[in-house]
Amino acid sequence: PFSALLEAAERSHWQLLAFLESLPAETLLKLKVTRPGGRRTLTARTLLQGEARDERIHAGQVKEFGSDLG
Repeated sequence: PFSALLEAAERSHWQLLAFLESLPAETLLKLKVTRPGGRRTLTARTLLQGEARDERIHAGQVKEFGSDLG
């Protein structure tokens, strides 16, 4: 059911956060990943950009929900 999927996603999210928090800041800031197309980018930048994008999406959803209420 959906609730089991949601619980698994939340568990995975917390595991990822715990892993990232276990890394020394210097390591996290220096790690690079290869993006689709072969371009290399800093992991920290990728994570922060993704987080900022998610926050913009969620803010829009909250505003839309609020406007629907009244």
